[in-house]
Amino acid sequence: MSFFEFPITLEYEGVFFLKWVIILLIFRQISLYKLSWQYCLGIPLFLTFLEVFYYDIVGLFEILLLPTVLTVVNYRNKLNWTRTQFFFYSFFPFSLLQLFISLATSFILFCTNLTIAQWWEYQWSDFVSLFLGTIFYHLFYDFVRMDNKIIHSGLSNFKLKRVVVLFVASVVTSSEFIFILDVLNYIQGGGWIEVSVDIIHIRRIISIVYFFVMISFLFYISEEVKKEQENELISLKDQQLNSMASYSEHIESLYTQIRGFRHDYTNLLVSLNEAINHNDMPAVKSIYDSVLAESGKSLNADSYQIGNLAKISNPSVKSIISAKLMEAHQKGIALKVEVEDYMDSPKMELLDFIRTLSILLDNAIEAAEMCKEPSLIFAYFKDSNRDILIVENSTITPQINTKTIFKRGFSSKGENRGIGLANAKEILDKYDNVILNTTSVNYQFRQEMRIE
Repeated sequence: MSFFEFPITLEYEGVFFLKWVIILLIFRQISLYKLSWQYCLGIPLFLTFLEVFYYDIVGLFEILLLPTVLTVVNYRNKLNWTRTQFFFYSFFPFSLLQLFISLATSFILFCTNLTIAQWWEYQWSDFVSLFLGTIFYHLFYDFVRMDNKIIHSGLSNFKLKRVVVLFVASVVTSSEFIFILDVLNYIQGGGWIEVSVDIIHIRRIISIVYFFVMISFLFYISEEVKKEQENELISLKDQQLNSMASYSEHIESLYTQIRGFRHDYTNLLVSLNEAINHNDMPAVKSIYDSVLAESGKSLNADSYQIGNLAKISNPSVKSIISAKLMEAHQKGIALKVEVEDYMDSPKMELLDFIRTLSILLDNAIEAAEMCKEPSLIFAYFKDSNRDILIVENSTITPQINTKTIFKRGFSSKGENRGIGLANAKEILDKYDNVILNTTSVNYQFRQEMRIE
């Protein structure tokens, strides 16, 4: 039989293609991963042709198609997900749509008083169930107001790993039970076997129970993540108060030093004036060499670099930067701080900005302090309508592989300790207006964040 002799029909293969387009769009919506439209259309087209040739295999193992697809996508594009996130997104979108298709079918059977075998005899039954199931999904999504950012964050929480695994296992089990019940009902309707139980009733109960389990899970994850964020905000406020106190003490210390310099300079000018009046050039040269030149170096010392943060208007941002830079100064790291413009609040969520900033500075400090001549450069300025933030540090190696540093678990400090930069990338992936450029050359590692 040639390829063109295969019965590709709009009411079967067309519905299969459309269903997988919807599954990938649900995946795109829930996972926050920007799956390209070429994938969203090309993958369903490929699976549809596969279904034509291997209908039984595809029908039996359809639930494994999305994990297979995501494995390929991960191989090509390197998804920055935990195993729990990968596990969840591999099964949840498919099972979610299947649930609403099942609820839609149960609703139709209830309204029409048909058996499922009778319903399937209708030529466009699959399309109607898919169409109504998709509407149910959108109504559900709008009603519960799913916060995909919170769910995504919760999935990366190690404490919730067991709950997520149990939920996904229940999702897969429920989907397979519904599939088996549909097959049994169809076979029974064809007169091949006799089943003594009411399959439609059991199917309806499983769908309803699964629906409430799903809602409970989503609310549980959301509440747990919100609690964690509240605790993080409280911790951040405490840290901000401590940092602002340290920053104020540092500024007061600098002010005291400057007052001392002013007093000394008054005496020096008197001495210098006497030396000039007596045309005593050796004395003038001695005063300059012993005092003025050295005091100039003192005024340009690293401790005064932190004073450049005064142009940052947001106190939370200013406090976290000052705390990290003072930590670097105490560890003997040479500092250079450049804040040329008055900087307003960042154009992203404050907590995300501070978390990212903390990660970049922590990594810079840890890498720099291992060097013989440690150095750290911090710059924050405006370029047209963009805010540019640069963190650059010295490294112990000539060059670092920038392709691997964002992988979860990678670290030069030991196995399973490199979660910082992976978390930073996960945070920034949520923002279309933020670009992070990473370079490493000639013992210098540079992170440049551009915020549109």
